[in-house]
Amino acid sequence: MWEDPIIKELHAMRAAHAEQFKYDIDAMFQELHEKERQSGVHYVSYAPKHLNSGKKAATRRRLPNKKHKKVLA
Repeated sequence: MWEDPIIKELHAMRAAHAEQFKYDIDAMFQELHEKERQSGVHYVSYAPKHLNSGKKAATRRRLPNKKHKKVLA
């Protein structure tokens, strides 16, 4: 199987990064969070949108295709 050298390099970088933190996902997240905080960029998180439970969900209808009408003889 052919291997993409870019993907191979990406996997090696990811493994090296994970090894740096002894594969502790919480430590990796904390480091990322600290880098975001130090960057000075304000990250925004929006609240999830919820559907109004009183309304019915829209349904798709299939409309007849006018180009391919059946011809009755």
